[in-house]
Amino acid sequence: MNRPGSLNDLPAFEKTLRVRIAVIAASLDNTFIRVPANNHEDWPLFYLYLMDHEGVSHFHAIVNITGFLPLVTFVSVVLSSLTTRRNTAARRLA
Repeated sequence: MNRPGSLNDLPAFEKTLRVRIAVIAASLDNTFIRVPANNHEDWPLFYLYLMDHEGVSHFHAIVNITGFLPLVTFVSVVLSSLTTRRNTAARRLA
């Protein structure tokens, strides 16, 4: 294969490596864009994080999904809070 892997290549990787692969997309607010079928539940489940950088998509491994998901929730709550405070401060100055 003389090109970067894509979502379309994942079934071949799953079959060859005997794993299941779930994908979370950074560009879609960290939502799952691929969840493996329930067949082969005995195969290990891996999580990949799909990111886009300058128009090129690439995967990162998520080593600890239970640590990753709460972090995403925490960051979104904190950023939402900071945006609300910034907007409130801007209204006060105006």
